[in-house]
Amino acid sequence: MRGICQIGNCLFAVEKTIVGDKGYFLYNKERWRGGRVVEGARLESVCGSNVTVSSNLILSAKKVLSNIMKLIIIVAADEDGAIGQTDGSVMWKLSDDLKIFKQLTSGFPIIMGYTTHLSIGRILPNRPNIILTRKKSQSVEGALIASNIDESLELAAKYSDTVFIIGGEEVFNEFLPIAEFIYLSRVHGHVGGDKYFFYNSEEWTEISSVDYFANENNTHDFTFKTLQSVNE
Repeated sequence: MRGICQIGNCLFAVEKTIVGDKGYFLYNKERWRGGRVVEGARLESVCGSNVTVSSNLILSAKKVLSNIMKLIIIVAADEDGAIGQTDGSVMWKLSDDLKIFKQLTSGFPIIMGYTTHLSIGRILPNRPNIILTRKKSQSVEGALIASNIDESLELAAKYSDTVFIIGGEEVFNEFLPIAEFIYLSRVHGHVGGDKYFFYNSEEWTEISSVDYFANENNTHDFTFKTLQSVNE
C-alpha cells in the first residue's frame, strides 16, 4: 500500500506500510505524524529527494498518543528525590498532598505499576485505574490491565485526553520523556528511601509553586510545584 506522510515541510509517498492495528507511526524530531511505515521503506519526496525510513524516524504508538494527550506525572519526592522504599514503609504523612492528588486526578485515568497498586492497597475510586504489569495473565478486580505503555495509553484514551502517571520509579522513568507536565510535591527534608524520581531541570520550566507547612496533618513542609516540559 502507498500513502502520504510529511517530514518537515516536505510530503513523501510511502511505498510500503503496515496494515493492521499494530505498527509504527512515522515521526521526525519536529513531531510531524504520518502513516504506519516499515523501517527501511523508501520515501519519495515532492521536494526532489529520497529518504529511507530509519529507527530515528519511527517511534511506537506511545509517541503518537502522547502528542495528542496531556500526560501528567504526579509525584511526591524528598529533597534527595526519594519517593518510596522497597518494603513499602510509609515515608511521610501529608494529608494536604493527598487532598491535592484526589482533587486533580478524580475523573481522569491514572496509570501505575503493579507494585504501586499493591502499596496503595485498593482501587482508587472515581477514576479509571490502569495497571502496568508484564504478567499478561494478571487480573485485578476493578482495574484495567496493560502489558506495556502503548496499551496503557490506548486504554486511557478511551476515557480522556488527560492522563495521570502515578508511579512507581520505573513507570515514571518510562513516561518522563513524553510527559507534558510534572506535578511535584517536593518534601522538605532528607527522609531516605531506595526508590527515586529525578528529572533534568534544564528540560523543565517551573510555572507555579505553593508552599504547605508541617502541622497536625503534615509531618513535613512541602512545596507543590507545577513543571512544564520545554519541548512542548
